[in-house]
Amino acid sequence: MLTLSRVVDFVNPILYYLIMKKILLTVLVVSMAVVIGVMIGIVLQSRREATPSPTDDETVVGLQGKKFVWGATVRPFVIRKHNEPFNRDSIDKQFKYVKDLFPINGCVRANIEGEAQINDILVENAQKYNLQLYLILEEIKDFNPDINYEQKAADLAQKIVARYKGKVAYYQLSNELSGVVFSQPNEKGETVDGGYGLKIDKNRYEHVKRYTIALSQAVRTLDPDAKIVITGHWVLIKPVLQLISEGVSADIIGWNWGTSLGEEAGIKNVDGYGLVDIPKMAKAAGKDFMVIEANRDDGSMGGKESEQASYIRKLTQTAYNNPDISGYFHFILTDGIDDQPGSYLGLVKVKQDQTGSFVFGELKPSYNILRNFAANNY
Repeated sequence: MLTLSRVVDFVNPILYYLIMKKILLTVLVVSMAVVIGVMIGIVLQSRREATPSPTDDETVVGLQGKKFVWGATVRPFVIRKHNEPFNRDSIDKQFKYVKDLFPINGCVRANIEGEAQINDILVENAQKYNLQLYLILEEIKDFNPDINYEQKAADLAQKIVARYKGKVAYYQLSNELSGVVFSQPNEKGETVDGGYGLKIDKNRYEHVKRYTIALSQAVRTLDPDAKIVITGHWVLIKPVLQLISEGVSADIIGWNWGTSLGEEAGIKNVDGYGLVDIPKMAKAAGKDFMVIEANRDDGSMGGKESEQASYIRKLTQTAYNNPDISGYFHFILTDGIDDQPGSYLGLVKVKQDQTGSFVFGELKPSYNILRNFAANNY
């Protein structure tokens, strides 16, 4: 007979099972919610940590990972009087400035010197401060048909490139070759079209071509990992591209850029010819493009430090934000003593100490402008 107690005995286990199942489901749901919440928190935290917080108004786009090269030109004898001995400390301090300016993707640009000891110090310091090194292989050329330019180029490459194989990131083929081949209006002699209404001297061009073809081939052979830079100025891009098309081996086209060319790095509106976009032209030729001598034309001459800083602020922004530009070098790092050319072009002032010797002094506003921008954009 089915009694109430039997019904209760039968139902109780079912109720108990249902209640326990509901509790377990609830616990599982809550556990899953907690796990998902923790995971979302970890993802959000990692995103916050991966996204750099802008420190000041210098940040523009923050395209970290672009591998943009930042650099400045140093000079070993910039504060040495003629009667003073060489002071290595002045080179060390300049490297420290570059490291402070550009801790990421920083590069020191310098002329090769006649003394091997100085070149050795440049290479040694680049390794010591973990900076890239960019050496300018500049040598006087007489444009004499009797000179064996191929031998001169081979000798220079053996003297420098072979000595520092694997230790120099960039080699520049002489300096501003477009300026070398440019024909002044009052010059006589055969000329060829230089583009945009300009002329180039045919004789000088042929000698420069022979020399730079030989030099670039020697660099490529002796240090195949080093990048080769060929440089120009103004709107004389045509002779540079022509040199490349006729056999000069180069990875990068570098350009000198000052206020006379405007605030848009590498891009100039030429009267009667429209817009000249040199970075885009370099890219079309399969070459990278860098601004390798950048500054207000007169630097801070006449106390115009704020004008220099303003120009540098605008030029660095346009250079970095241009997808066809991969580097920016300030010319030059520090001021110099009065008999040094470009004594007002620096980011750091020069002063005399108590002994009458010249030493580096205050940082100009342009120094901090450049440092802050480079810190957030690389």
